[in-house]
Amino acid sequence: MKNIIIRLAVAFCLIISSSSAFAQKKILVSQILAKQGISGTIDYFKNQTDQPKYQFVLGGLEALSAIEFILQVRYENYSGQLPLVPGGRAQIEYNPDAVFDPAFIETALKGALERLERAENIFDEMSGEEFFIELYVSDIWFDINKNGKRDAAEGLLQQLGELGAFQDSSLKSTLIRFDIADADWLAAYVHLLSGMAEMVLAVDPTPAIKTISEGRALMEEKGVLRRDPFLGEDATIDSITVLIKALDGVPDKNRTRKALAHFKSMIEHNQDFWRLVMLETDDEAEWLPNPNQTSAFGVAVDLETANAWQTVLGEISEVLNGEALIPHWRIGDSRGEEFGVGINFAKLMNDPSEFDVILMLHGAAIAPYLEEGKIADMRAWRDFSRLTGGQGLLFSLWFN
Repeated sequence: MKNIIIRLAVAFCLIISSSSAFAQKKILVSQILAKQGISGTIDYFKNQTDQPKYQFVLGGLEALSAIEFILQVRYENYSGQLPLVPGGRAQIEYNPDAVFDPAFIETALKGALERLERAENIFDEMSGEEFFIELYVSDIWFDINKNGKRDAAEGLLQQLGELGAFQDSSLKSTLIRFDIADADWLAAYVHLLSGMAEMVLAVDPTPAIKTISEGRALMEEKGVLRRDPFLGEDATIDSITVLIKALDGVPDKNRTRKALAHFKSMIEHNQDFWRLVMLETDDEAEWLPNPNQTSAFGVAVDLETANAWQTVLGEISEVLNGEALIPHWRIGDSRGEEFGVGINFAKLMNDPSEFDVILMLHGAAIAPYLEEGKIADMRAWRDFSRLTGGQGLLFSLWFN
């Protein structure tokens, strides 16, 4: 999850740049962003969306603001990490004045969804006219503590610390050039984050957080909590327990259906991106290159790897549409078999029943969704991972 959020943040931050109009005014968008932050730059651009490049800038800023809002709510409530929550694994400064509210995840994700929806609408309204945008990464920062100025731990590069691919100091001076194809890449990530947020909200985590936090407080009154030798820090135990407790019930069908729609749109935009990027003939500071280009980071993508990713996208699309089934460990052995019995994921998302973890592992909770048909055997993913030297996950976060 952290890798997903970090990659997303990198891409969002790289999409904002200067245009010829701003150059004539001797004002660079990077400079505006560096001084005024995300919200200030949104204010600067909100009335300048008469051209695709300005729409692209504002869409990227709105998406960035969703990440920033999650970080701000975390700072005000909880400095620990939150697995499975967009923005939940990023490192943030400890806030001695934080006041814990059990509804903070709900608050953060609902606010993020509002901003992501604005970004989605902007990208949907884009005409498809070509444009070019450039930006230096080092000008990006999140106003996590909302003091209106950039502090040492708020820069984007400080959020990249544990990602080996972005530890090179040359990244500070790397210029990235984006174009119309990258709008689909970014729109795909907007839908991915929106779908993830809808999934978390569908199970209503607030009651579970309230129960666990109140119980933890009572235990701490009696003594110091011990560190588990297998699960690690006690905060990890809290997170796992919250997850299991939150899944104990029937999810909100409206939200699971929205999540499914977002995931489908994610695939469609990603496929559109690859269709457009494969037509490009230039090779200038590319974010994600075609086989005849090189990325600004010096990483090449050969034709075999690009084609393998299309196969992966196709298989994911089949699962989301109920055309391919997900195998369950208790229902025969579908590995290597083209047809068999598996879970219809689309049916599960459209009409979910109780998400009880034990019953799902057992199989009883997913029995109503079992069907005979084509099995998603992960062969496409294994081929893609092999072609990327075992770095399939890292490349998938880049490729989206």
